[in-house]
Amino acid sequence: MILWVNGPFGAGKTTLCRALEARPDVTVVDAEQPGYLLQPILGPKRPVRNFQDWPAWRVLAADLVRSVHDELGGVVVVPQSVFVEAYWDELLAGIGEPVVAVTLHVDRAALERRIRRDLRERSARRWRLEQVDAYEAARPWLESRSTMIDTTELSPSAVAEAVSAMVP
Repeated sequence: MILWVNGPFGAGKTTLCRALEARPDVTVVDAEQPGYLLQPILGPKRPVRNFQDWPAWRVLAADLVRSVHDELGGVVVVPQSVFVEAYWDELLAGIGEPVVAVTLHVDRAALERRIRRDLRERSARRWRLEQVDAYEAARPWLESRSTMIDTTELSPSAVAEAVSAMVP
């Protein structure tokens, strides 16, 4: 099973993955890694604000997820925000296997508070706040193509329980 955890920065994707990783059958795959790999190669010649804009990232991310699933089986969890529907379609086509998609939602005011209070990656704060509008614009298609879980008032353990119920 492949479980893609989507949602804005600050919705709880990382926290959820830490909870799910306690299960021996779960492997978390960081789909950002292909972006870091491509940055020194493509960045100087094709600068982008978001590495997802490189078609090569979408190919490599899909290949990574599928390959890890093929190698290890079990549940592969991918915590990655994707707010461009065409990119989502490319990723799913590239993975080539059924993907269970969950979107962690948080209302805008609470989301902005969470981002501002995050002390771990202060340098990312501005970029994350800029992505809130992209998430809001993507919500209609995310709601139709994934299971939405509102994390605004839920504890991390409650979110983990809700998602774990979706994982066999």
